[in-house]
Amino acid sequence: MSISTELTKRVTDIIGRIDQRAIVTEGELERNFLNIIEKELKARGLSPVIEQQRKIIRGRSDARIGGLVFEFKKPIRPLPELLAKKKQITAT
Repeated sequence: MSISTELTKRVTDIIGRIDQRAIVTEGELERNFLNIIEKELKARGLSPVIEQQRKIIRGRSDARIGGLVFEFKKPIRPLPELLAKKKQITAT
């Protein structure tokens, strides 16, 4: 299975909303991202059970779908500057 065009579009939309400062907290990013993952899984005929703030061995994960664990951090912007730094690092 490949990643759907719609999923790619939705993730790109989240990035745009971070750039516009419409998503600024870890909780906002978490909810928006998990919503698109849930929609994608349901579109593929799956019934995901998303558990949030689930305790693992140490600390807490922000979310879990089955065995897949998500840990969210506060969105950092602007992305173009981060990508430029990444290019500089990988070029060396």
